[in-house]
Amino acid sequence: MGLIAGFSSLARAARLPTLRVGASVLRHLARDGDPWSLVPESTLPQASLGELALPLSCGIARKGALDGPALQIDLEHVGRWGFVSGFSEVSDVGSDKLRFGDADLLTTKLRPYLGKTILNEFDGAIGTTEWIPLRIDQERLRPKLMFHLMQTSRYKDLASLFMSGKEHPRISPDMLARLRVPLPDLDAQDALVAEIDAMDAQARALEEQVGSPQRVVSLAFESRFGLSLSELAAEREKKVASLNLVDCAGNRDARFSFKFHCPSGKFAEARIRTLTSKRLRDFVREPIVLGASVSPSDYEEGTGKLYASMATLKGWAFDPAAANEVSETYAAANAAKAFAEGDILMARSGEGTIGKLALIGPEVEGICADFTIRIRVDESRLLPAFARYCLMSDYFQHLVYAHKKGLGNNTNIFPVQIQDFPMLDLPIKEQKAAVKELDDEIGHFESKKAQIEDLRERMEIRLIAGLS
Repeated sequence: MGLIAGFSSLARAARLPTLRVGASVLRHLARDGDPWSLVPESTLPQASLGELALPLSCGIARKGALDGPALQIDLEHVGRWGFVSGFSEVSDVGSDKLRFGDADLLTTKLRPYLGKTILNEFDGAIGTTEWIPLRIDQERLRPKLMFHLMQTSRYKDLASLFMSGKEHPRISPDMLARLRVPLPDLDAQDALVAEIDAMDAQARALEEQVGSPQRVVSLAFESRFGLSLSELAAEREKKVASLNLVDCAGNRDARFSFKFHCPSGKFAEARIRTLTSKRLRDFVREPIVLGASVSPSDYEEGTGKLYASMATLKGWAFDPAAANEVSETYAAANAAKAFAEGDILMARSGEGTIGKLALIGPEVEGICADFTIRIRVDESRLLPAFARYCLMSDYFQHLVYAHKKGLGNNTNIFPVQIQDFPMLDLPIKEQKAAVKELDDEIGHFESKKAQIEDLRERMEIRLIAGLS
């Protein structure tokens, strides 16, 4: 960075609402011609998000019973491109929640680079206080256009740059308000939104056809092992069950609610046990363990030692880009919690994340986080890839649902429970055949996902061109 550029960036940084300014921010402020714009190449008039925002009437739903049932939409219910699924209606909450109120859209403070921005198309919804609600002046900027802009790579890059915090990085509303948006006339905005909406609908239709990795695996298990998805779904619809006192007496933690004695949980376990008499503990070469806790001072860039938090497991495959690096000293002190090729890591907490897992491949190393579970199997009896696919399938994931503890979003599952899950006991030759079949199916899935990514890239190109 040259001297003049350095002074220029420092002058810009002095106007930021934070003192936590790193070298990457200074470089961006010095080198980017329009460092706050979501479309820096645009020749159109621009305004900041703060200038376009209107007052809100959202409020907070306090911990405890609600006035009435409400949809709870948290970060784990939101996928890429603002796709919302898996949320539920609740009558009480275990922590304070944001009322969505009259917000047009909501975006996340926490890890904004994940692109979790949604339109508020829900009546009376609530959600985590990690949401930042936005109400836009529709006579200047169409909220739907802002929604699409917040899905772009430029937004995610800027949000990553201006967030702060190591373990739980967040962007502040003040920083968000500084981002600038081009303002074509409203007719041009409406035409552009209609065009992008049409491409978005096409992409969403393809995504629904493709499904998820878990769905691909579950369908293969249904075909190969007879684990019927329709039968499990029918059991999950049952909302009434009889319960004997002796059943509660035999429950090690004396939980009495329907969820912990639900017919579907018993059905899933019984159905798997028709295929095997073994438990996961029969196949491990080391005890199943939780990871290690970490403090901000333990992080250090450039070491290559990754801290595998639950965020690295959300896509059913290990995502090193979502991991922070820790110091060599920390890694050495926590060597007993290190992960290696062939390990399976499972998220142990949080609705929407609990139970998700990944198989560790080559060329990555680090330490498991305290909210992950490490499973090391005896490869002479159980292939790690086969174990991973078993634990991904709907039947095994439903065991997580039946055994997890806690309220609201603060649910947990522990090694003592996971180790007692039933596990299929097949000859290694049969396991290899099943893994090959599943690898092929996942390969087809990834190919279709690549087509969707190509369409999404073309959407972004068209959006930026329409605002330039």
